[in-house]
Amino acid sequence: VQTCALPISKAQPSMPKNAKYPTRACQSARRETRQTAIAASAPGNIEAGGVEDWFRFTAATAGVYSISSELGTLPDTVMYLYGPESQQTLVTWNDDVGAKRASYIETSLVPGEYYIKVKAYRITQTGSYTLHLGAP
Repeated sequence: VQTCALPISKAQPSMPKNAKYPTRACQSARRETRQTAIAASAPGNIEAGGVEDWFRFTAATAGVYSISSELGTLPDTVMYLYGPESQQTLVTWNDDVGAKRASYIETSLVPGEYYIKVKAYRITQTGSYTLHLGAP
């Protein structure tokens, strides 16, 4: 999978056994552009209890990045950010933002490749969501 500077794309390398790859990546990822990001989105779907979706993106420049989940039919998300260049180094995580059950992360990043793990709050929850990335 090619990882572009601006999109979120499917993460492929060495995922945990219970992880699955999102069935579709965002349209901007398919364009394989190398321009600086302003924003990108990718659909996600937790199809079975205990499943995790993994996404990968490249932070082309240092700055403050925002990552948010927009709930579709999935009632509650938990989101984890790993990197740079590592799926084991946790940068930060978020469960609920405000009164909503969606997740939101805003943090300063250095250039590099980052991984986002999204899962349902409860192991019995399934459904769709959209992941949004905002970049400097």
